[in-house]
Amino acid sequence: MQTEHEHPDSPRLDDGGAATHAILPDAAPPPPLIHEVDANGGLGYDLVGPNAAGSIGVIVGPWDGFVDGDIARIRWGGTTGPVVGSRLINAEDNGKAIPVTVRASAIHAIGAGTFDVVHENVGASGTVVYSPSLSVEVKLSVPGGLDPDPSTETINEGLKPPEVVPWPLGADLSNVRIVVARYLNIEAGDRITASWHGFQHEITLSSADVAKPSFEIAIPEDEIRQIGAGTATVTYRILDRVTNSSKWAPHTQVEVPLPDPGALPAPRVKEADTDQTVIDLGTLGTGDVTVQPVNNGGLKGASITVTWTGVAEDGTTPRPYSPPPQLLTYDYQVPEFIIPNAEVAALGGTAGGGRASIAYKRTNPGDTPVQSKRRDLRVIGASSELPAPKVDEAINYTIPAELGVAHLVIPPQTRGNQVTANIAAPVPFTDSKPMSDPSKPPDFTLTGTAFIAPNAGSPATATYTVTGPNYSATSLPYQFGILPPAVPNLPLPGIVEAVAGQIDPAVAPNGITASIPASSDIRASDDVIVTVAGPGGQETTAAQSGNPSGMKIDIGPAVVAKNLAHAITVQYSVTPKAGGAAKSSPIANFNVLDFQPNDPRVGKPVIRQALGTSVIDLNQFVGDALIDVPKWPLMATGQLYWLTASTANGSQVIATAKPVTGGSAFSEPLPRLWLNTLSDQTTLVLTLEVAFDGGAQATARKFTSLAYTVRATVAPPAFPAPVIPQAIASRLDGNRTSADLEVPPTAPLLSGDSVAASFGTHALPTKTASPTLDPFKITAAMIAAERGRTVVSTYTVTRAGTTLPVSAPLSVFVTAGGEQWDATFDFDGEQTRSVSSETKDKLEFDKVFHVMFDRNHHVEKEQFIGVKPYSGAGLDDYYKGDILWIGHPTNNELILKTVLFNLFEEWTEVRFAVSSMDDPVYISFKDASGSIIGGKKTLNAGSGNGQYAEVRNDVVAGKKVKWIEIVCKDSIHVDFFKFKR
Repeated sequence: MQTEHEHPDSPRLDDGGAATHAILPDAAPPPPLIHEVDANGGLGYDLVGPNAAGSIGVIVGPWDGFVDGDIARIRWGGTTGPVVGSRLINAEDNGKAIPVTVRASAIHAIGAGTFDVVHENVGASGTVVYSPSLSVEVKLSVPGGLDPDPSTETINEGLKPPEVVPWPLGADLSNVRIVVARYLNIEAGDRITASWHGFQHEITLSSADVAKPSFEIAIPEDEIRQIGAGTATVTYRILDRVTNSSKWAPHTQVEVPLPDPGALPAPRVKEADTDQTVIDLGTLGTGDVTVQPVNNGGLKGASITVTWTGVAEDGTTPRPYSPPPQLLTYDYQVPEFIIPNAEVAALGGTAGGGRASIAYKRTNPGDTPVQSKRRDLRVIGASSELPAPKVDEAINYTIPAELGVAHLVIPPQTRGNQVTANIAAPVPFTDSKPMSDPSKPPDFTLTGTAFIAPNAGSPATATYTVTGPNYSATSLPYQFGILPPAVPNLPLPGIVEAVAGQIDPAVAPNGITASIPASSDIRASDDVIVTVAGPGGQETTAAQSGNPSGMKIDIGPAVVAKNLAHAITVQYSVTPKAGGAAKSSPIANFNVLDFQPNDPRVGKPVIRQALGTSVIDLNQFVGDALIDVPKWPLMATGQLYWLTASTANGSQVIATAKPVTGGSAFSEPLPRLWLNTLSDQTTLVLTLEVAFDGGAQATARKFTSLAYTVRATVAPPAFPAPVIPQAIASRLDGNRTSADLEVPPTAPLLSGDSVAASFGTHALPTKTASPTLDPFKITAAMIAAERGRTVVSTYTVTRAGTTLPVSAPLSVFVTAGGEQWDATFDFDGEQTRSVSSETKDKLEFDKVFHVMFDRNHHVEKEQFIGVKPYSGAGLDDYYKGDILWIGHPTNNELILKTVLFNLFEEWTEVRFAVSSMDDPVYISFKDASGSIIGGKKTLNAGSGNGQYAEVRNDVVAGKKVKWIEIVCKDSIHVDFFKFKR
């Protein structure tokens, strides 16, 4: 067709050059559409990199300006950019979405960058029409760099393994973080997904983040406990803006200490071997696995939740799987939970297999949850069937009848030299190709004329068979469909809520309504079905009887919510109830808008007990407060939400990844215990995060409440007594050269508090809390002045100009001085000598003790214990003359070693000096039975730089020291032992 804006005398563009004239934009075709860009944010290395052999489908139209003989060209880089693909267009293509094939190699040749992709429509007369452009980012650098060892298909050895802090894990699991080191090709917008034995958490890097040396991802304590005691596998991967994947990093194994004598017994796995240690996939076949929480101690009404996690043979950690929780119908019932075969098979392998971990949580009515121990199983073998192929151009397992070419993609293989593809369809397809490299099998081309068009409106099932010397295996099936050809006389569907092709989610809170115009081709004897599809998912309505006068068909909120900020397609089919071929309408394209940041049209969470709109008076109600969460637009089952109450000094998590089970408003308790910790006039804000697609928190939309002011009754805080660590049994050695006065960590200090302390009549320098506080120093002169007296110490806190009540007092008696030790020993005058970790020798010291390496802890490289003169300046009584050294005389590698001191006599009190250059030193005092007395002592790194630390045992009634154990990596010095009976 020709319009008044066209120039029929324009030259025909046989050479692919740009035209000098174009019609005005109001008559232009719509911008092109690339599904991979919509789904991934751009085109990346796997799609258009140097090894990509496939193609990209660029959709042009729907448009009503096509005429016979038109050529649709795709220009890459605006109207003057190179032509990367083209196809012949006819008038019958009006109103249709037409795919134009662009080979990946053509895009790769142009290179990386952001490009305006334009549909150039060249008429038979030479007139040219340009569409508006689609902006496409092409990114060929992979976060973390390319994998240096492609033989490990899912692991990138170029990434550093993650670190876990604290390390090693202790009893407190409330602040565990995965630390990811800076990596190659880091950019803003990168998404780091950390996996703790399958539980995944994601952060997105900002422009400020990219300069950091590392990144931390917090792991909730509840997830760590769900995995249970034992080894947890930790890894991470990075996806960039266009979904280039780094692959997974080499994993780190973490020992999780959960000593819980009250833990329930590990569950039983019905299909495991007799010893409950192995699942054989060869024996399991296609069956599922049954988990039985035996001896669970559950009462009627108890809830039991099972968690299945694992590590695949290749080191990847699939997401945990939890079947629906079950309620017990009678006391001590043993329910059965089904784990689908696919979850189990994902962990298998023939080179040692993967590992599965199964645990459960039981909650009796009115009681707190109790976690079970973990059952660890090896998953060995593999299914005899190969993984299914796929059709590269299929969207939601369908391809349009008008598609010119499609590609059947065969997954990487491990063996074989020939692959044969078979597609069962009314017009079947079969072809066979050789494989020179099984890891890169060939694709099979499905042409529009030979396969796609003849099978329009029909289902198809694709399989392939791999053969080789003494080998033959057939894949699982891949089922897809070829849509019926669009019928020109079926009208284009619409969406009632759409304005100019845009769907605002706030305007469609309960979903959308498809509008089918009146048509004589739709009869009451037809079934009409509407399909809405997008990258986030699709939904097909139930069949409704046709109405030639027009139809309105409702589509629920779920599919719209899953496709926020994405393009969707709407199409309907008309099928005679009595049987016959289905007819499909043209495809209508719409864009689903996103919610605005903290969208004012979305109801915010509110605190029910608030006075007016903004004050929470804790004196006006008892118990927990209630947070009322109104129904939000597009609320649907399967979504997840997070709810948090926050102040400037901390937050209270109300709900974490909690599933939505209906479409109604709900309430959550705000714990009174937490509210009682807040100061008067504290500002409190509620934050609701909703993952509309049911995915990770990183994809959730955030909605924040109005600010609330807490009105609390403020009671003056009580401060506990100070502590002098050097005072033993309330006695302080009068000979000490110094001592510390410490404010206990339980003291309710705030940042900025001014703290003044006293040791008897001696005022100590004032300090400022942050909110922690360094110790106050008590000098030798102060100690000497108080010899033979009981000294009372206190501290006083001044907050915001107000002096708070003085702390509880600490009374200590300062001894009269003089020698108070029953025995002392240093190494002065001892013969210079040493023993090696590779012998069973020991050093003996004159009826005091002997020293040796612990034979139960092998030392990786040779280390020594020896006596030598100290080369530095003496410090107090320490490091004068000879000392004992542990390590290597010339090579200070960090080698872990354990050294034992066997005391010839048992002592109530023991002190000695230790120094280390760089690494911590761990000291344990043990009785004759080998049991640790008190706690393990830690000497911090760096004290060896001209410094030392005096180490002393915890005095415990009825306990005496017989053994001293020292664990260290660095070379260390030991000197001057003091003993008291």
